[in-house]
Amino acid sequence: MYLEKSIKEYTDLMISESSYPGSESSLALTGTLATSLILFYFKSIYEKKNEEKKLELKKIIKKIKIIKTELMQAVDEATEIYKKESKPKEVLLKEAVIIPLLIAQKCNNLLELIIAVNDNIGLELNNNKYACDLFVGVYKIRACLVSSLFCVENNLQELEKGDLSNFIREEKENLINTGEQNYNSILNTINTNVFKE
Repeated sequence: MYLEKSIKEYTDLMISESSYPGSESSLALTGTLATSLILFYFKSIYEKKNEEKKLELKKIIKKIKIIKTELMQAVDEATEIYKKESKPKEVLLKEAVIIPLLIAQKCNNLLELIIAVNDNIGLELNNNKYACDLFVGVYKIRACLVSSLFCVENNLQELEKGDLSNFIREEKENLINTGEQNYNSILNTINTNVFKE
């Protein structure tokens, strides 16, 4: 649906009276853009690696491509929730909480994969003209993660208390903590290697 539209059409629809697509859909799009930047950066350092590290990096790139596909699908899925008014309100609310939670989880997965590359393969940040792509991608991922968790909290307000809401709150707190740790770890690596004096 929205994936087939141009950026202009998508953004024009966001400010239309229909209110579709909304925040969750735009977060999925932000995550997709961030993932694309990370993929571009990793492909740019691929040829600098030996065969063993190329193989390892190739596996990580494959995982990131899967996340990109899932985030792209969420661009439409996040909007479909609110269009299915025939569903019971409780079901709609659950979906409205779960979609942004899944987006946040994918963002944290991306941060973990970047750390895995740094720890086991090397990010090749010194004198890399594409370091800005990694930097912007990481910032977008963090913005997407934090904003998705805000949507989770906002939508949770209307969800009845119970096992599901308790689980989601626990997962949200876990993602806030681990996501911030992962983000700061990557940011420290970038600052140390790119912005050193």
